[in-house]
Amino acid sequence: MVNRDEKQNEIAELWLESDRKNTIVVGTGFGKSKIAMIILESLFESGDLDKNSKILLTIDNTRLRDVN
Repeated sequence: MVNRDEKQNEIAELWLESDRKNTIVVGTGFGKSKIAMIILESLFESGDLDKNSKILLTIDNTRLRDVN
């Protein structure tokens, strides 16, 4: 059985191996922010990002608030 951490890492790897233009769609509370951090860490370690890179993460907190 695959646990959540393993699945998050698998999703991050799939995104990194793709053309990096995909949307990650997973349920509430699954760990989308953690997946994003795994991806960013990997990009930083590979040299695709550096300390001068600019990152913009957007969150629809109104929808999240209203749905939950």
